[in-house]
Amino acid sequence: MDPFRHQADLLPLVTLQPPVRLLPADDLAAVVRATPIVHDLLRLAAAAGDAGAPRPEQARMWSVAEDSRLVDVRDGAALTGPAAETLLSGPADEVLDTWGDILYSLFAPEADPAALDPGTSTLLMLLSHRDALPVAEIPELTDQAADELAELRLIRREGSSVSLTPLGTWSALDLFRTLIGQDIPVHGATAGVDAPTLLRALRTYSDEERVEEVRVWLGARDPARAAEEIAGVLLDVSPLSRAVGLTVLLEDLDRPGLDVAAALREVPRLGALIRAREKEDHGLPPAPVDVAWVYADMTVAAMEIGGPAESILQLSGNLEVDDVLSMLGMMTCSDHPYTTPMLRFLIEHHPAPRVASAARVALQRWRGVHVRPPGERGRRPRKPRKPGKTTGAQKRRRR
Repeated sequence: MDPFRHQADLLPLVTLQPPVRLLPADDLAAVVRATPIVHDLLRLAAAAGDAGAPRPEQARMWSVAEDSRLVDVRDGAALTGPAAETLLSGPADEVLDTWGDILYSLFAPEADPAALDPGTSTLLMLLSHRDALPVAEIPELTDQAADELAELRLIRREGSSVSLTPLGTWSALDLFRTLIGQDIPVHGATAGVDAPTLLRALRTYSDEERVEEVRVWLGARDPARAAEEIAGVLLDVSPLSRAVGLTVLLEDLDRPGLDVAAALREVPRLGALIRAREKEDHGLPPAPVDVAWVYADMTVAAMEIGGPAESILQLSGNLEVDDVLSMLGMMTCSDHPYTTPMLRFLIEHHPAPRVASAARVALQRWRGVHVRPPGERGRRPRKPRKPGKTTGAQKRRRR
């Protein structure tokens, strides 16, 4: 098992987003079929063979129809594409996939990723905010963009504010996944998934939402077997997923979860993580290797959530400088697979120079990786000697 397979989760492009609630796929597909643009595209597709070249005012719609495969152009001839039949009578999931293609064609990003279409920017902002926003707080939302989004049934206007419709929430979610490359969990979507997928989805759930989602995941599962399944993957998932998994065992699965968690106290590293969460005095002080592993795991879990560096440091324990220095002194013992990115984060982002310096030393000792401090000038490497020659021999030859 590759210990670095979750590396992309560290410092995500945007802070991890909380889950969303979506209407059932059949209901969303019905809304899609009722939108004016789908009616226009289907009329265009139906007349594709007879329409000849598109008129100038049809250029945009024709491009969308081609991109979303409502129209196929072969050997210069336009034909009705397979997506037209999907929109008319296809399964709900396929209707939504086609709708996603239509939206992406309408709101395709420019070559510069920072220059998103005003409609895209508005949808992503509303998705992140979740509630209605005053129009004045969305500078990208021009009157033209607002009219287009409303006609697409993606936003609703409420006085001087706008909010996402149910179809708008699905559409913003799809655009977010396509453009940002990050999934946002959906309530009720974990039925039948495996334990790693569940724990990854639960990373941003509130306590109440997590309990509800765990019930969905359990379904007809035997709770004892479910607890064992979660325990069996804890060392294979990312640190934040691991923290969620321990919470599920300790709080959500009643006696079966507590029994499995009790057995995990004897497992190296996991037992130390459980004891650190309980904050109880267990007599003997923890071994340095356990202290280092737990500190790395908690810091990396906070890095997964994302956000400003100060927020990550607060989430990872918000320790005093001397406490962090003590932890870093034990890092040479660490066998945590994410020790390197954790130390690099402290080097680059911890506000205390003493901590950044100690993290640099710890990194050098642990991996032999030298991270130069800002402004440091490195020496030129010496020219390697030729095999078989010594300095003394070279000096004698010059005499």
